[in-house]
Amino acid sequence: MTASVRAYKTVNVFQLTQTVQHKIADQLAQYLTVVFARVKRTGIYQTSSTITLSFAEAIVLIAAGFVVVTRSLTIGVLMGFMGAFWKLIGAANNLIAVWSNAAKVTGYAERMTEFEHMAQPCHPQSHTTFSLANAPLGYPHHTILHNIHLEIRPREKCLIVAPNGCGKSTLALVMSGLLAPQHGIIRQPGIKAISAM
Repeated sequence: MTASVRAYKTVNVFQLTQTVQHKIADQLAQYLTVVFARVKRTGIYQTSSTITLSFAEAIVLIAAGFVVVTRSLTIGVLMGFMGAFWKLIGAANNLIAVWSNAAKVTGYAERMTEFEHMAQPCHPQSHTTFSLANAPLGYPHHTILHNIHLEIRPREKCLIVAPNGCGKSTLALVMSGLLAPQHGIIRQPGIKAISAM
């Protein structure tokens, strides 16, 4: 919940609402396109296989009726044959249902893999001293702080005072590892080594 509130604040402060909405709409449209294509393909396959099985059933019934009428086959043998045939048809229908479910699961797994590859985690190297060198800080297409040089050694305390909107929160996000600098050099201790911020 806290992360959601922070994200909402950041989006509103930097007027990123339309950018975020477009990004979400693009990702949703891409996801829906993939799902629609899979559902359509599965539906076409199920329909065509159902039609094919229906034609096969009709042909077998007509052929069996013809064989019984010409007295080449007894009714008992016909009933045994038809029982085996209906079992085969039932197995084919089950196989088609399993195949379409497998196609859906495969599609979901592929999409989850795409989502995992979209993530871009920030893995700063762990040091005992926090330092920034020649690092502009901000968000895509919006730099807040230019060419920051800052070093905080172990057990040092640092107070940053500035008017609203000057980049204190952005600097805190970079210091905590939640936001990467746009470029430059950053050295920071692991988040567990920071006692307070």
